Amino acid sequence: MRLLLFCFFLTTITTLTVRAQDSVLVLRGQVIEQKSEEPVPFVNIRLNDYYYGTSTNLDGRFELKLKQGRFSDKNELQISCIGYQSLVIKLSSLDPSLYQTIRLIPRQNSLDDFVVRSSRLRRKESNQARTVVMDAIDRIPANRAKTNYLAKSFYRHYCKEDTSYVRLTEAAIALFQHKKGGKFVQIPEQRLHFGLNHMRRSFDYTSFAKLSHPPISLNFIMSNDLTNYEFHNPLRRNLDHYEFMIEDTTSLNNEPIIVIGFEPKEPQKRKLNYEGKLFINMKDKGFVRADIKEIQVFSNAIDSIRSTVDKQVFFQKFKGKYFPQRLLSDVNAEHFFSGSDQSVSHQSHVEIMVNELIPKSQAEFAAGEPSEEDLRAIQYDSAFWNSYTVLEATPLEKKIIDDLSKKVSLQNQFEAINRFKEGVQSIIDNSDFQAAISDYNGTPVYTVLWAKWGVPNFYEIIPSPYLRKLMKKGKVKLLMISLDEDEATWNENREIYGLNRDFVIHKRVPLGLGDDIVQKFFEELVPDYLVLGVDGKILDHFPPLPSVSDVKSYYNELMKQKSVESQNR
Repeated sequence: MRLLLFCFFLTTITTLTVRAQDSVLVLRGQVIEQKSEEPVPFVNIRLNDYYYGTSTNLDGRFELKLKQGRFSDKNELQISCIGYQSLVIKLSSLDPSLYQTIRLIPRQNSLDDFVVRSSRLRRKESNQARTVVMDAIDRIPANRAKTNYLAKSFYRHYCKEDTSYVRLTEAAIALFQHKKGGKFVQIPEQRLHFGLNHMRRSFDYTSFAKLSHPPISLNFIMSNDLTNYEFHNPLRRNLDHYEFMIEDTTSLNNEPIIVIGFEPKEPQKRKLNYEGKLFINMKDKGFVRADIKEIQVFSNAIDSIRSTVDKQVFFQKFKGKYFPQRLLSDVNAEHFFSGSDQSVSHQSHVEIMVNELIPKSQAEFAAGEPSEEDLRAIQYDSAFWNSYTVLEATPLEKKIIDDLSKKVSLQNQFEAINRFKEGVQSIIDNSDFQAAISDYNGTPVYTVLWAKWGVPNFYEIIPSPYLRKLMKKGKVKLLMISLDEDEATWNENREIYGLNRDFVIHKRVPLGLGDDIVQKFFEELVPDYLVLGVDGKILDHFPPLPSVSDVKSYYNELMKQKSVESQNR
C-alpha cells in the first residue's frame, strides 16, 4: 500500500514538473546602445547556436516566448547586430517577469586593413566597390543553402490610405524552400511551398485598392530575397547602369562587413530604377543585408502610376550558409487618372521574420500561395497567439490597432472575419439568431433577412392565399429578421416601408459590429429569402417569394422536411 502511494505521488510530482517545464514564459525587453541609450532596431536574438529566436522592432523592442525549462545554465541568448559587439547572456541570469534592458557596445571600424593595406582605398573608389559587388554576386551559389529547408516565420501585412490604417493581417507561416529536379528554381511561385495553420486579420477597410488586393502576399515579399531569387536582383544583369561607392566599414559577429552604396547613372532614361546599400561580409563575400529602393513610373492613355518600394533583407549565417532572416517591404503608390486632377494613394507594409530554421527538412506542403478560400478555412485561435513569438508592437503599430479598432475591437474582427465570409450561413449560426427562432422550433420558418440598407419590396412579402392558409394553421411561420444595430431605426423603417403586418413576425438580430461593417459583408446578399426547417437549419435558400401563388406542390414537399429545389425566382 505504501509502495502504491509512493508511486502515485512520484507520478504526480513528475507530471507537474513536466507541465511546469512546458509552460510558456514571455521574455520582453529593449535593446539600446550603451552610451547614447538610443534604441537599436533589427537586432538578432537567438537561442544558443540553434536557429530559434526573434528580432527587435524599430524601437529596439522585442518579445521572445520560451518554455520555462529553457531558463537554465546550459541555455543562453546570442545577440548580434551589424555595427555592434555581439553579446551572450545566460538565460538563468534573466527573470522573465521583469522587463529586460540590453545594452550593446558599438564596434569600432576596423575593416580598412582587411580590405586594402595601402592608402589607395578611398571611400568613393567606384572600381573597388564594383569589384566587391561582382564578387559577392558570383559567390551567391556557394553561399546560399544547398538543401531543402523549412523556415517557421511570422508574417505581418498592413495597409494605409490617407492618414488611417485600413487593413491588418498576421500569420504563422511554415515556409518550405523546395528543390525541383534536384535544384532550386528561380520563380517563387514554383519554388515555395507554404503551410499556414494560424492567422488573424482585420476587416478590409480599403477603398480603391480592394479589387487588386491579394489576400496574402507571401511570394511578393519572398521575391525580395536577392540571393535566392537572382532574377529579382536589380544589379545582376545591369551592373553597368549603376555607380558604386564604399560608404562604411563595420562588422557582424567579429567578421568584417563593407557597406557599399549604389545609384543609377542615368535615371531619366529608365522607367524603373534602383538605389540603396549592400552590406557584404568580406570574409566569404556573403550578403548580410540589403537596403534597396525601387522607383517605377508607369503610364498609358488612361492613367499613370508612380510607385516607390523600400525593401530591406537581412540574412543569417547558419553553419556557413546564408538564410533569409527578415524581409521588409514598404510600398507607396500614387495613381493618377488621365485628364483629371484626381489621384489616389495607397501604402502597404509587408514583413516576414523567421523564428525557427530547420535545414534539410522533409516537410510536405501544397505548392503555391494560399487562396482566399484556403484562408477562410483558418479559424482564429487566441490560445495559439498567446504562446507564439511575434514582433513587438511599435508606436506606429499601436496606431494601426487604434485606427482599425475605431468601429469594432480588433479582437472581435479576428474572431468574426472568417465566419462572416461564409455569408448568410454565419448569420444562421449566430447564437442570437438561433435564440430569435427558438420559439418556432418544430415549425418551418420562411425567413426574410433585411436591414436599413437592404429593404425587401413590400408587395413581394405579402403571402399568397395558400401560404396565408398554412400560416393560419400554424404549419409555416413568416419571420422578418433585421440586422440593424439601432432599435429606433429598425422600428422607424418598419413603419416607413409598411412592414408591420399581422401576418409577419419581426425580430432584430444585431451582430454587434456596426452597420457599416455588416453592410460591407452582406450588402449583396440582403435582402435574402430562405426557409428554415424544424431544426433551424437552412432547408431551401431559394424559395419562391411569399407572394407567389402557384406554390401548393412546393409547400407540400416542404412539409415533408426534404431539401427543396425551387424554380429560380
